[in-house]
Amino acid sequence: MEKYRDCIVFVLEGRTDVEFYITLMTYLCRNHSVGMEPVELDDSDDAVIYTLTTDEGKSLLFVKVLYSITKIPAKITNWFNIRRNKYGHGCKWTLFLCYDSDDYSYDTTDFGNNGSDGIFSKEYWISMEKELSSRAVVREMTAVADIEDVFLEDLNGVCEYVKSKKTSEKDVCAVPISWTERKGKKKMEQLFRENHIRYRPGHDAPELVKFLDMETIMNSDILPLKEMEQIVFK
Repeated sequence: MEKYRDCIVFVLEGRTDVEFYITLMTYLCRNHSVGMEPVELDDSDDAVIYTLTTDEGKSLLFVKVLYSITKIPAKITNWFNIRRNKYGHGCKWTLFLCYDSDDYSYDTTDFGNNGSDGIFSKEYWISMEKELSSRAVVREMTAVADIEDVFLEDLNGVCEYVKSKKTSEKDVCAVPISWTERKGKKKMEQLFRENHIRYRPGHDAPELVKFLDMETIMNSDILPLKEMEQIVFK
């Protein structure tokens, strides 16, 4: 089995997040002269996997979506242990847990070993991080924000996408005079409504992210993306 220098994992909440982080990593790899190629390994889950290649060797990048923050503690530890045993203990593992920190206040029944009351337990999350941290570097990529809030850091890029969906090249992107919503997904829906278009997160994401200026988003402070870049491309 091929040996890898680093094994990097992005644990995400949804498919829209997947499209963004793959596009972001493609941008960063290009900036750092790192080859990034999709690879099919003998895996039984739906993680998207890439090899990152430099003159010093190869690394693995896993993009794993769990669709909800509440599934991360119950599922990611077992997933990680299986992959670590499979791809070797010599690989230096780094896990980025990417989620909307507002979800700490949500009630849920899908919480695995968290007990029967169905309430999100921050103590359970801390226990998970402690276990993972004994074998990997764990970093939280948190924000009181939806992934759409990240997109809206480049409002010009979002508007260019909106204009591309209109029938006339002369059509402009109508931006709301004031936002009536607080969270990014609702703001995006409001923006699209202003332009007589329906926002469909999973459907729009693959094309929408192509219009975003990743440098603009990297320079915003909505997520610790600069810290992530320093860790991955050290």
